Amino acid sequence: MSSSSSSKSTVQLSAWEQFNHQNHRQQQPSTTVGNVFIMPSSSSPNFARTQRHRFVPLALPGIRYAQLVLGTLYLSIILGCVICFNPAITVMMDISTSPLFNNGSLANQSAQDFAPSFLPLADRRFNYTNLQKSFLLAGTFGACLLQILPVGYAMQIFGAKRTQLFIGIAVSLATGLMPLAASTNFYALFVARMVNGLAITNLFPVVGAICTNWAPLKERGVFLAILSGYIQLSVIISMPISGFLVDKFGWPSVFYVHAFIGLSLSLWWALFYRDDPMAHPLIGHTELALIRHGKRPATVAKDGTFKHSQPPYRQIFSSASIWAIFCAVFGNFLIVQFFNTFLPMFLVSSLHYSNAETGLLSALPLILQFFVKWLTGFITDHLPSVKDINKFCTLFSACLTLFSRNVSPLDRRPLLNIGHCGGFFKSVVLVSAQFSPTVMAAVQFTLCATIFIFSFVVPAMTKNGGHFEEYRRVFWLYVCGADPAKWTQQTQKEQHNNAADKVWDSVGIVQQQQQQEKENGGPFL
Repeated sequence: MSSSSSSKSTVQLSAWEQFNHQNHRQQQPSTTVGNVFIMPSSSSPNFARTQRHRFVPLALPGIRYAQLVLGTLYLSIILGCVICFNPAITVMMDISTSPLFNNGSLANQSAQDFAPSFLPLADRRFNYTNLQKSFLLAGTFGACLLQILPVGYAMQIFGAKRTQLFIGIAVSLATGLMPLAASTNFYALFVARMVNGLAITNLFPVVGAICTNWAPLKERGVFLAILSGYIQLSVIISMPISGFLVDKFGWPSVFYVHAFIGLSLSLWWALFYRDDPMAHPLIGHTELALIRHGKRPATVAKDGTFKHSQPPYRQIFSSASIWAIFCAVFGNFLIVQFFNTFLPMFLVSSLHYSNAETGLLSALPLILQFFVKWLTGFITDHLPSVKDINKFCTLFSACLTLFSRNVSPLDRRPLLNIGHCGGFFKSVVLVSAQFSPTVMAAVQFTLCATIFIFSFVVPAMTKNGGHFEEYRRVFWLYVCGADPAKWTQQTQKEQHNNAADKVWDSVGIVQQQQQQEKENGGPFL
């Protein structure tokens, strides 16, 4: 290259890129994307990928953004298949809406079967105990803890596409069979919920894989913000839809609709997504060069695809920054679990909103959070002069949300739906780089362990139907505790005595000075 173009980066093209480039050489001898100068490779590797792409001579722009949107929607609806159970179970356990319920005492009917076979599925109700309810909520995350290791192994062997496709189909089918399982017995429903645990095992690793393989370095903030927004989008999509379906068509329709959408997106995922951008038949050489520019080199397989080296597990889990990320995950999803799982129950049982209103109000904080995540991701990609360590957010607004819910009167409850955020997603990508899928899997384990443990806490504290006073104690548990520990009491007493002694000593000194000035006839103030 000439000296005038020495400031531009050179990107070597793969075999099939070189083939396409040579075909268009007369019309377009060179291509520049930003500060990336694209030139054909001087080497002559095999053309294993070239023959494949000759059948599809069309190259579409923005394929990476299509992968981004598809991945975000797919992860959102798969997680939505788990979340939709939370508003549905509120209606499933509401015995007062059963056709078999009379105006007598509910205690006299507690042993009655409200789900006989002659009733339509939408009219059947289930009298689960608090412990059974806790197991239904926590069973998904407990199963996730057992499935993370085999799913992580499958990610390394089969890749993100095949692994997530299997998970998506299994979760969608289990969601569609949920009404039948509930009508069979509690154990069948519990097994279906455990199958739904597959939905949570692979979310973060897929996010890491898409960001690593498809995001250019200058767009990783936007990619990560949107992809990690599947948590918010799952609530934004599932909660309003579930609330509407429950009111209009009954609780079984919630599971049927989510299962249908999940299977539909599984088909799109199978047809359109690729683990390696080089394997996508519609990507152009310019976009591929932009994606590969500036990334760390990887091992090239015989077929021309890239394979990363084995993760250094010992170095990863001995890094202080990685453990700091785990702590942030624990605190963040302690709050997220309440919003996604127990907020709909709180709005219905304590604040007496309808199911449709509950769906909208549950999604309101997440809409704001998703917008903020996208905005901050865009800003971090376009502020190269600001260090990445100064670009993170905190959980202040989440704590403010729960505190305001606890101290505010009921007539101002719509004003309390404000959002919360977290900045550990980008920390994972920045710290672990090409090994982010491995670290994301560990983050996934921390998430599931956190939610599994606290799935038993709120039902245990709301045994009497979740009245407002019961949830008031729950809010205080999640937000703060202001009482000093027992071992501080003696220290505080000593400090109080010392402070009192100092005050009296000061008073004595002043009085002594005043007495001396009075005897000497000096000024007396």
